[in-house]
Amino acid sequence: MNLRSPSMKLFILPASNSPLAVVIRRGPSKCWHFMLWDRDTGEVTPGSWFDGLIYPHRCDLSPKGDWLVISAMKGGNKPCAWTALCKPPSAKALHFWPQPTSSYGGGFFDERLPIVWMNIPVQRSECEKRGEHSFDFGYQDKDCARFGTAEVRLARNRWKIQK
Repeated sequence: MNLRSPSMKLFILPASNSPLAVVIRRGPSKCWHFMLWDRDTGEVTPGSWFDGLIYPHRCDLSPKGDWLVISAMKGGNKPCAWTALCKPPSAKALHFWPQPTSSYGGGFFDERLPIVWMNIPVQRSECEKRGEHSFDFGYQDKDCARFGTAEVRLARNRWKIQK
């Protein structure tokens, strides 16, 4: 008999100019839970649950910690994949980019400019606006996944990347 304890994974997206971070937890079931963590006080605010697939390496938290870009997929629905701009710890889409596949999606914030660089080709950049924000959006010029969001985010947050 194999008695394995349930496992879970944690992904942490720190804000680059504030003590806030978003914690994305997967498991022990297949659901994802979004939480906002104040690293100064230790307070954790629970947020949305999502039953589908989140791509944490394509997600990012704004420098102040007040906006979140997520890349998600839920089989069987149309669209099956999407990118969303949300207010953490909620995963409710205030801006919504439907995608036919999960080959691309997500994005990252530029801490120098009020811009979100989207990992979405410009020809698929139709957006459903559901709220207000102060960002401009930059898109890829080709229909392919051009940049790795995780690497750009790590470099922006002054991590040293060795190849």
